[in-house]
Amino acid sequence: MILPPVHRETVSGDLLELYRDDEYQMRQLDRDVWYVTEVARLVWLQNRLWIGVLSISMLARTAVDWFVPTDDFYSRSLWSTMLGIGVTMFVGFISGWRARSVVAAAFAAFATFAAAASFHTIGALVLIGGWHGPDTLAAIRQSGGLAEALTLPMMLCFPGAALGAVAGGVARLLQTLKD
Repeated sequence: MILPPVHRETVSGDLLELYRDDEYQMRQLDRDVWYVTEVARLVWLQNRLWIGVLSISMLARTAVDWFVPTDDFYSRSLWSTMLGIGVTMFVGFISGWRARSVVAAAFAAFATFAAAASFHTIGALVLIGGWHGPDTLAAIRQSGGLAEALTLPMMLCFPGAALGAVAGGVARLLQTLKD
């Protein structure tokens, strides 16, 4: 689904052949884990730059909220939201164009957001582990709390997938008009 149509049959066939190959002599669960890992690796290779941009922007927002407290979060939320929307729609557009599929665009946007959210969660835990003084803990509470910082990015995967699908739809429409 995430590959361009010209490569879909070859790559998926090669993966399936390796999956079924008795030479590996793996149990079914091991084969399933291997297959999912290979697909995840393909998604990572196609979206790693945008995963990095999105996770760094989310972690930067969290760090600023925690270490430079404020009462007015409007400008911070505006730039972080616009950057998140922009990256998600760009990923959706590129994936939709490359794969010629709105579903692939939604999947790529979802996977990009999920990976970035995972990296953000690890980064936020490192931040609080290293700097957890009373001022920082007060700033964390004021900015929405630790639970929000750890769960909100992952909850944004579904709206991200919807935005990716919209951008993928635009890509498909442009391809149809071009052809």
